[in-house]
Parts: sequence; C-alpha cells; structure tokens
Amino acid sequence: MTAALRVPLPATAAERKLRARIGGICRSLRIAALAYPVWELALIVWHWSDRDGLTGYYSALLKVPIADIALWQRGTAVAFHLAAWLLVARACLEVYRLFGGFLIGEVFCPEAAARLRRTALFGLAAVVAGILIRPVLTVLVTLGNPPDQRAIGLLFAPQDLLNVLFLVGFLALAEVFRAAAEIAAENAEFV
Repeated sequence: MTAALRVPLPATAAERKLRARIGGICRSLRIAALAYPVWELALIVWHWSDRDGLTGYYSALLKVPIADIALWQRGTAVAFHLAAWLLVARACLEVYRLFGGFLIGEVFCPEAAARLRRTALFGLAAVVAGILIRPVLTVLVTLGNPPDQRAIGLLFAPQDLLNVLFLVGFLALAEVFRAAAEIAAENAEFV
C-alpha cells in the first residue's frame, strides 16, 4: 500500500455541518488509536518483567504453586504477546485511517467501507489471537513445575464476547457502507 496525500472532498453545506459535528470525535478517536497500542505494549513489557508479580498472578489463577518463571519462559511469552499485539496495532492503524477519511468527507464511499471492514477483521483477529495465546501462556509459566503441577488454563472472559459482538457489528456496518456507496454512485449517474 502506498501513501497518498488525501485532501478534503468538496462539500455541500450538509456535509460541512456533518464534519463539524463529528470532527472532535474523529480527532479524539485518532489520538486514541495511536495511544492504545503504545499503552498495551507498555503493559506487556511491565507484566512480563515483574517476576514476582507473575508468579503470584499465575499461581492464583491456575491454583498451582509456581516457584519461578525462567527468563526463556518469559521471553517466549512476550513473543506470543507481541504477535497478538501486532494485530491490535494494525486494527488501531485502520481505525486511525477510517476516522481520518471521515474528517475529509470519505463517509459513505468504497474506501470508508473497506477501512471499516479491515478494522473489524484485524480487530477480530486480535481478539481471537488473544484468546488463543492464553492457554499457551499458562503452559509456558508452569513448564518449570514438576509434571504433576503443570497446568493449562482455558480462559474466556465476558468482554471477549462483547468485543467479538462489536467487531462483527462493524463488519455488518462495512457492508451497509459499501451498499450506501453503490447506491450513491448509481444515483450520481442519474443526475
């Protein structure tokens, strides 16, 4: 994908009013889309660098004693987390692009529909990756235990389902945007 200079589209009075109404929201969401992956990356580093906190957290979560989590175990866990984080970062990039497009008037157009679809797909991939790495992480942190004290945790939280519901909703909205863009293009041919 190449970077291109995007300039605001010529706007009608109604479009200018819409941009004025959503401008602050769009700019705020773009800032949040830049800040969120940085924040999550900092939390990943902080979480896996706190050896004592890790042993206490996973001991309580898995109900098994964990004496120590070796450096290689923590490093491997960070690698798994970073793989999932890349999907989060890409989803946030798509959010940034989506609301940047809204700011210049790209609302019900094929580009906006494609951006919304990519946001939903990368977001869903990030949620699924986050769910799938949890059992891997629990195995990793208990590998240093004697065989009878190793564990695998299948962890699914209610917010996982909520995230999936919202992201599938975004996929549906992307189809609505695409259909709206097609209808607008057909109407423009008649005018």
